Amino acid sequence: MPPVDIWNNSQVYLGHTLAMMTGDLYILDLCLNKINQIKDSNTRTIFKDIVHLWALVALRKDESID
Repeated sequence: MPPVDIWNNSQVYLGHTLAMMTGDLYILDLCLNKINQIKDSNTRTIFKDIVHLWALVALRKDESID
């Protein structure tokens, strides 16, 4: 494979990875801000558990972590 093709293919991969990580961080930031707005303690606890599970799934799908 020519060096230019290797460079172009890796840039697309890095761009995709960066976009996915940025999206995950945006979702996490929204959820953490929403937790502070929930008044009912039971609902807040359940929402925190859901956010924890989502974060674990996001980490598990991250290919950069070994």
